[in-house]
Amino acid sequence: MSNPYRQDQPIRETATEARQGDRDRPVWYVLVVSTALVAVIFAVLLLFFAGMSEAATGLQA
Repeated sequence: MSNPYRQDQPIRETATEARQGDRDRPVWYVLVVSTALVAVIFAVLLLFFAGMSEAATGLQA
């Protein structure tokens, strides 16, 4: 049962703002974190494929 005399809190943001989430992060922060993640992924792939090629050449010798 709902209380007919209860007042809801006022809406402070639009639906679009609510979907976008926290917008307080500066652009430079997003760019730095994204670049770091891409660098880590490439490093892992490089190490993986370097290890695979080293193992392949070890098997041929």
